Amino acid sequence: NVMANVASYLSPDNTETPKLPDRGFEAIPSITLLWLTDLADALLFVPTILLIATHYRPLYLLCKVLLVWSLCNIMRITTVAITSMPDPRDGCIRSLGEFFTSFSLHRCGDCMFSGHTVIFVISALVWTSHGYHRFPVRFRWLGILCLVFVWSLCIGSAIIVIANRAHYTSDVLVAFYVAGGNFYILTYILDHYIE
Repeated sequence: NVMANVASYLSPDNTETPKLPDRGFEAIPSITLLWLTDLADALLFVPTILLIATHYRPLYLLCKVLLVWSLCNIMRITTVAITSMPDPRDGCIRSLGEFFTSFSLHRCGDCMFSGHTVIFVISALVWTSHGYHRFPVRFRWLGILCLVFVWSLCIGSAIIVIANRAHYTSDVLVAFYVAGGNFYILTYILDHYIE
C-alpha cells in the first residue's frame, strides 16, 4: 500500500500527460465495468482455494501459491514505484503524499504490472499443475474441460482488464510472464531443494 501510494504520488497526471499508445486499446473496445475484474478474481480464486483445500498435500500447495503470490507482489510494488507512467484510467485517484495513512482502490500510477492478472495466472497454473491430474482416467475429459474453462476465464479476464483500461496491455502481458516464471521457478526449487 505504501509503495502504491508512492507510485501514485510520482505518476504523471493523466489529465495533463497523454496516455501511452497501446495496440490493445485500439483492438479492444473500452468498457467501464471494473466490478467484472473483481468477479473474475472470485471466479478463479474461490475454486482454486477449494482445490488447495481438497488436495492430497494442501499445506505444500498453499505454501507454493502464497510464495509465488508474495514474490509477484514484491516484484510488482518495486516496479510500480521505480517507473512512473501516466495511468490509462480516466478518473483514477492520485495520492497526495499521505503514504502511510491513505488507501484507495483506484489509485493512479499503479500500472506495471497487473496484480489481478497475476491472480488469474496463478489460479490457472494451479489447476494445470495440480487439478487436471486428479481426475481418474475415465474422467480425463472432464479434467480437460476444466482446463479449457480455467484458461479461457484467465485470458478472458485479462482482456476485461484491458477493456476496462485498468492497465496497459503490456502490464497484463508482463503479469503473465512474471506469474508463470515465478510459479515454475518456485516449483522447481520446492521440488528439488526444499522437500
